Parts: sequence; C-alpha cells; structure tokens
Amino acid sequence: MEQTTTNVEVAPRDHVILPYSPSWVDRLTASVERLPGPAWLYYLAAMALFSVAYFLVKWWESGLPVLFSRTILLTIISAFGYLGTIHYLDKIASDAMARFRPAIEAPARRVADLEYRLTTMPARMVWLMTLLGALAGTLVLAGTVSGVLVYPGFHGFASMPAAVLEVSVVFLVWIFFITCAYHTVHQLHTVNIIYTELTKVDLFNQGPLHAFARLAAYTAIALTIPQYLWFTAGLTAAAFGVALGFLCVAIILGAITFFWPLYGIHRLLAAKKDKLQCEASRRQEKSLQLFAQAFDKEEMAAMGAIGDAIRNAENEQQIVAAIPTWPWPPGLLRGAMTAVFLPLIIWAATRILERFFGP
Repeated sequence: MEQTTTNVEVAPRDHVILPYSPSWVDRLTASVERLPGPAWLYYLAAMALFSVAYFLVKWWESGLPVLFSRTILLTIISAFGYLGTIHYLDKIASDAMARFRPAIEAPARRVADLEYRLTTMPARMVWLMTLLGALAGTLVLAGTVSGVLVYPGFHGFASMPAAVLEVSVVFLVWIFFITCAYHTVHQLHTVNIIYTELTKVDLFNQGPLHAFARLAAYTAIALTIPQYLWFTAGLTAAAFGVALGFLCVAIILGAITFFWPLYGIHRLLAAKKDKLQCEASRRQEKSLQLFAQAFDKEEMAAMGAIGDAIRNAENEQQIVAAIPTWPWPPGLLRGAMTAVFLPLIIWAATRILERFFGP
C-alpha cells in the first residue's frame, strides 16, 4: 500500500454532502476567481468604473471644474474593498488549510466538511446580512438627507443619475461591510473548531499549527485599516463621531479576531506543556532523592552519575519552559500590532502637532 505523509485522506468534493448552499457573495467571488488574470484587477476595475461614472454625472450636472466629493470616492473604495477582502481571506484560508494538513487527525469527511465551511458562507445568513446592510444604508441616507450626518464636499441627490449612483454605492458599502463582518466571525469560528477538533498536538513540531495565524492576523488588519481612510475626509460633528466609533469597534474586533481562533489550540498546547513540565519536575525530584541517598552512603561514583542526571533534568526543564504555546511564528504579533496601531499613532501625533504649531 502506498504511504502518505498526512494523517488524513481528503474526500473528493463530489462524495461530500454539502452542509448548506453557498451564498450569493461566494458565487460572485468564485466567478471573479474564474476570470483570467488576478482577482484584485477586477475589484480595482469596479472601483474605477463607479468613480468614472460618478465623475461623468457630476460633469454633466455642473460642468468644469467638477465638484467631486472625497466621501463618495472613499465609499466606492470601501465597498469593493470589503468584497475583495472576503475573496482574499478565503484564498488565505484555503492555503492555510493545505499547510495545516500534516497536523490533522480526523475522518476525511469531517475534514472536507470543515474545509467547505472555512471558505463558504451559508446562503440564508448572507441574505440576512444583505437585509441588515440595506437597512443600515437606508438609515445613513436618511441621516444625510436630514442633515444629521454632514460629509464635507458632498452635495448629493442633485440629479436622478447622481442619486441612483449615490444610493447604490451606500447600499453596497453597508451590505459588503456587514457581510464581511459576518464572514470574519463565521470563518474564524471554523478555524477554532479545526484547531480544537482536528489537531494532533505536537509541541516540538508546531510549524503546521502556525498555518491559520497568518489568516487571523490579516483578518484583524483588514477590519481596521479601512477605517483610517475616513479620517482623511475632514469629517466633523456626527459624521466624525460615527467614523471614530467604527474605528474603536474595528480595533476591538481586530484584537478578538486575532486571539479568539487561536485560543483553543493555545489551551491544548499549554496543557501538553504543563504535562511535560510535571514529568520533568518528577524526574528532577527523583534524581535529587537518589543523589541524597548516594551522598549519605558516600557512594562517590554514583553521585557523579546522578549529578549528570540532575543537570540533564534541569536542561529538560529549561527546554520545555521555552516552548511557545501561542501558535504563531516569531514577529507575527508584533507586525500585526504595528499595522493596526501605527496609523492611529501617526494620526494622533499629527492632530497634536497641528493644534500646537498649526495656523
């Protein structure tokens, strides 16, 4: 029989009963993936298409110079950015699952089921997220029309073509934002199940366990970084409060999404490490007892051999104590924290300098 290097054989997708139908967002990203060329090019093209269409409408309304709001441009970028984020994180998750296979110890059908869940959202839940996004977009449009939310340079609904584009973009950004938030919860919950249910824990071979740490870090960054873009739009009053609130929520969610899916395997690694430490401590205690007995009997030759055993036990304890129990490679946590907090520090420092040295 042919030998394999993994502990599980992947069941063919045709023989797996899918737990649910894929969502319309998954069908859309799958269609983009099948197109020739890199996927990011199509999301960039969608941003450009909407931006150019809005520019032409504003040109038709008022002529040159065109009064083009930075707010609507950020909304267009954010909308397709969230959709692209879902697509990109699914690709990272799929790659992570492939690297994680050497640590899997589970039936093939269960592995295939969780692999499907990892990169596919339930259709019904995404329709619910779509409804919630449309509701949120309606509230934002109502706040903009009533004057509660004021965005600098934005003079919306000046004509029917402009109104159609503006309403469409607002609905898209909220639908994709809420869907992206649900995608994060769904995907990282699946990662937590994979870590705690399928994993063969090996303290001395943690390479495969690092596979999903990159996914968790990129998810945390993807949730946070887009929020900083809105601080370049010169928002004031209620609009600035909404942007600041979103940033605070994004930072908290970013921290949760980084640590939560990795906590389950951390507990398993910590438990196994504690077991090894207890065994090493017992060996050291026994060596010390034997050394004391040999000392009392003045057995000098035995004391030398037992002394070597004591030093070996001490080395064992030091080696086990140095084993990490959080499944991420060196530098990943520091890099993720830098990516999340450095823009905030720069923005705060800039505001402070403007207050003291500005005009």
